[in-house]
Amino acid sequence: MPIEQKKRTFFVTFNKEGSDMRLSRLKKTVMATALAVGAAAAFSGMPSNAFALGFVFGDGGFFVYGGNDQRYENFGANSALPTFEGTSVTTRDISSNLTQLNVGASTGLRYSIMGTSADGLGFYVSTPNATITPTQVNNSFADSAAGNFLFWAGQHAAQTGSATSTYANNPSITSTAAAHSYTGILGTDGSIAGQLNFQTHGTLGQLLNIFRVNIDGEAANYVKIATALLSATGQLSITPAAVPIPAAVYLFGTGLVALVGIARRSMNKNKAAA
Repeated sequence: MPIEQKKRTFFVTFNKEGSDMRLSRLKKTVMATALAVGAAAAFSGMPSNAFALGFVFGDGGFFVYGGNDQRYENFGANSALPTFEGTSVTTRDISSNLTQLNVGASTGLRYSIMGTSADGLGFYVSTPNATITPTQVNNSFADSAAGNFLFWAGQHAAQTGSATSTYANNPSITSTAAAHSYTGILGTDGSIAGQLNFQTHGTLGQLLNIFRVNIDGEAANYVKIATALLSATGQLSITPAAVPIPAAVYLFGTGLVALVGIARRSMNKNKAAA
């Protein structure tokens, strides 16, 4: 389907007026939606905030679905950067939830990793793909995908308590049938409501690559920053990509090694002469 005909379910307009303006508009759109849903929940007499779980700018987490119930976990406030682009491996054990999650999972469970940067200009997304091809980039809308993700987060938090209490129940188990479930709003095919031209989820035991893509209105640039693996026994491991040593630092180091070698040879010659 041509790009111009592709429907965007959550369209975010970016401009060239600076990152503050872009961030402000995205935040205002998401917050307005979340507050509206929260107000409706309060009016209908839903629980205050005892069961809320949401994701805001800077948060990252992972999601398991495919059965009658789904599991969502937020790695914590401002967790996306240290978790996905840090230096330590992040682990989780969800083995105690697998029996419940597998009920109704006739085609198996799926999992995905997702989050946004604290400044609102980066989106973290997983995929089984080793690379994101130019065709996939051209047929994807990362800004809208991020908007859809945050929209779901606001809906889920509001419908389960309050949009302002985003970590009261973390992790969260939600019925797939609920209107505010992850797949209920973002779809079951892993394309984030049709905004991405690649799958964002994998099956248990399948390696996922985590990419960071800019959503600042400039040309999308997908950079692989980590890998994730959720085993069939429920063990999650997220490993940030090794930071490459800059060429200048490498050359400097090899230069030092060479100088040390020369100095040692010179000292040996002097000793021999003595």
